[in-house]
Amino acid sequence: MSIVMGIDLGTQGIKVGLVDSEGSIKGIASLSYPTQYPKPGWVEQNPKDWWQALTDCVQTVLQDTRIPGREVVSIGFSGHMHSLVVLDDNYTVLRPVIVWADERAEQEAVAIRHELGDGALKMIYNPITSSHTVAKILWLQNNEPSIVEKASVICFPKDYLRWRLTGEWATDPSDASGSLMYDIASGKWSTTLTAVVGMDPTKLPPILPSTQVAGALTPLAASQLGLKPGIPVVNGAGDLAAALVGSGVCREHLAAIVMGTAGQVMQMAAGDISDYLGKLYLFAHAIPGKLFGLGAVPSAGLSLSWLQQNVLCHGPEDDLLSYDSLDEMAARVPPGSDGLVFLPYLLGTGTPHLDPNARGAFIGLTPSHDQAALVRAVMEGVAFGLKENLELFGRRSSASGLEVRLAGGGARSRIWRQIVADVTGHPVRRLKCTEASALGAALLAAVGCGIFSDLVEATDQAVVVGELLTPDEKNHGIYQECFASYQDSYKALGQKAPFSL
Repeated sequence: MSIVMGIDLGTQGIKVGLVDSEGSIKGIASLSYPTQYPKPGWVEQNPKDWWQALTDCVQTVLQDTRIPGREVVSIGFSGHMHSLVVLDDNYTVLRPVIVWADERAEQEAVAIRHELGDGALKMIYNPITSSHTVAKILWLQNNEPSIVEKASVICFPKDYLRWRLTGEWATDPSDASGSLMYDIASGKWSTTLTAVVGMDPTKLPPILPSTQVAGALTPLAASQLGLKPGIPVVNGAGDLAAALVGSGVCREHLAAIVMGTAGQVMQMAAGDISDYLGKLYLFAHAIPGKLFGLGAVPSAGLSLSWLQQNVLCHGPEDDLLSYDSLDEMAARVPPGSDGLVFLPYLLGTGTPHLDPNARGAFIGLTPSHDQAALVRAVMEGVAFGLKENLELFGRRSSASGLEVRLAGGGARSRIWRQIVADVTGHPVRRLKCTEASALGAALLAAVGCGIFSDLVEATDQAVVVGELLTPDEKNHGIYQECFASYQDSYKALGQKAPFSL
């Protein structure tokens, strides 16, 4: 039986998954790598650490599954989006990678928005922030011009790793669209956007479909990884697009919510794109010609871990309460947390407010509220943030046939899953494989080498969902009132965002 490999280069670590030709997951291994913070707001990584983690992780998953490397017939990729990799004529990395979470380019983002004016949103479908590659490139122009002069290739994380495996350069529409230098309508790099930041578009990789073979595994890379030389290496997708594939969201009646450190709400875009502009981020899907909308809650699982570590733990010698214990505490509190509202803005807001100055808050505290009420209020507050983003999809978010699929660490909590169902009013299912990006990368590889005809067939075969939790009508009614209080609380406490979508 043939085996495909999916490689997901995440922000904090790498995951390597193996999937067989029937779509069954044989195993997933993960390893972390270091991140540097040289100055406040700066976030950098070294691609050498990525490569070392990749080689170790591939060997680990092969050993753990006892699958011979010669049985792997194709490799697919996923990687964190927006991050900036710069190489010279010899393909030597010129400086540490500026990771998407790096905030140094805020002034450059402001300058680009000013230069492009009111037409920017219609051109690139997204607001320009310091997270996006285009702003990071302008920061390099302004602060490290010698690096730009020496640059021969500017690419994204997954594309660097794929080059190490094949010696060929390419990127895909999802990563290209996430850079904000891509003309989604034409499917090409935008000379207008690259000119705004003084960027030579020939330094950017050619754009290939996510399921297209981008090269063959070189003998050197094969020997380092313990795989067979010459096997096809498929282009892949940015981690968000790959997560959609790994969640099975290749049909319009499905939505994905990732409840990790941050929370993401994703759904395929349909109809008039103008319905989404000014509300959501829009990026290219791994399915050719399709787009997906993205809403973000920066502090989702982070909010609960913050409560666990800094409020419920009384001192450095205390053992942390387990997440199972937190679930038991939340179950003791009625829906609505007896009037307690939590705003999950520990890292500011994502969509729709895009307000980095917003801060988290408990509102409505009384002497009757105990630790259990705090736990449930945090879970509900995150669910309200997810609902707020889901509703940005308009009529499709209220469709009776919509099913929400949950991934990420927060999805392991049954009570949190039920809260999400009750708050949103939609049935939810947890994905059996919560490592959606790694699975998505493997399915891209499976389509690319011909095991499946397309991504719809691949996801129908391979994406396995668990128990269906339906909304409790009574609880949903309670949460409708609570949600209004949640939104009113932001309006009462929120500061004016530096810009709006």
